[in-house]
Amino acid sequence: MSEAAERAAAAAADAADGAAPPQPPPRTTAELRAQVEEARARLATTVGEIGGVIDDTRAQAVRKVKAYAPIAAGAFATYVALRILRRRR
Repeated sequence: MSEAAERAAAAAADAADGAAPPQPPPRTTAELRAQVEEARARLATTVGEIGGVIDDTRAQAVRKVKAYAPIAAGAFATYVALRILRRRR
């Protein structure tokens, strides 16, 4: 039997007996505040990492657009020139 199945069976047996699940010991305000501060620090780090990835992606996209812009402009100019030449014939 898997560990999850064993836990589910034990919880069902406890529920059938009317026994309440064991409660973790109460935490002090200082412990809770420390936990909140740690969570805030992790969140700030995650947001900073996401911001860095966004900046890198934006910079890479701008580099690619700048690299391909002359090619696209040349293709468009050629298209316009051919359209003008066809009308004059």
